[in-house]
Amino acid sequence: MDEKELEIKEKEQVIRMMKNVIKQMAKEIERLKHEIESRNKLEAELPRKNKSQ
Repeated sequence: MDEKELEIKEKEQVIRMMKNVIKQMAKEIERLKHEIESRNKLEAELPRKNKSQ
């Protein structure tokens, strides 16, 4: 019984760790998404600036 409980606790700990890793990945993906969006906006403005010169 004790060994089984320990096994369950270890698995729960692994699951918590994986959830934290996934949360961190989600934050990083959001950050990259915003970075890409701003770059796309900047790149979209470049041709207009060149044409107006």
